[in-house]
Amino acid sequence: MQELNSKVYETISGDTWDFVSHKVYGTVEMTEQLRKVNKEFIRIMIFPAGVLLKCPEVEAKTTGGLPPWVE
Repeated sequence: MQELNSKVYETISGDTWDFVSHKVYGTVEMTEQLRKVNKEFIRIMIFPAGVLLKCPEVEAKTTGGLPPWVE
């Protein structure tokens, strides 16, 4: 079974870039960042099992401070 962590993801057969992004980060918004740091696999659309992808760490997004009704 693949292990999810903040540094490396091991694909399972059938994974795609957006699916990996969703599994690792909970959103597909990191798809392009994953592709950029894994350029050696850029031409793969559907992964075989066992490919190790580097997963950049992301900082938690902070909101603009206080909610509008408190400001």
